[in-house]
Amino acid sequence: MSRSVFKNKLSIVGSLLDRLKIGLEKRQRQISDWLNKKCEHFSPRQLTVGLVIFCLVFGCSIFFTIWNSLERYGAKKSSMVMTIPKHIIVKDTTDGGISEHVILQKIQRQLNSVMTSENGPQALDSLRKFRPGLLDSIRAMQHIYQSKFSEHEK
Repeated sequence: MSRSVFKNKLSIVGSLLDRLKIGLEKRQRQISDWLNKKCEHFSPRQLTVGLVIFCLVFGCSIFFTIWNSLERYGAKKSSMVMTIPKHIIVKDTTDGGISEHVILQKIQRQLNSVMTSENGPQALDSLRKFRPGLLDSIRAMQHIYQSKFSEHEK
């Protein structure tokens, strides 16, 4: 790129920034004039008291937020107990049913067959688009089960 083209682009950007700066200053002036009209009937003492109250309220809220974040920083995070509603039927897999690991293997085989099909990449893209994180969750669960099985084998 030649220097003249580069300087020309810089001058265009500079003029756009100057126009933006002028527009912002104009808008700030309008807001400032409007606020001065709204506050002209207040005495300086009332304005000072209002400013102090404003600073106290928002200062206390910021202090409260910081205090709570620091107070809970080292605290142990409690786990939530989830209850299963009575209308949900839970299948017991301990009595010869299919284990979660087998289900994950079946899901992986199905995903592999989808990948090798003609419209597989398109189907996986739509799956990633409409269910983001699903494939990552499946991989994470497989990794957890594989680590459990490798620990049991040792």
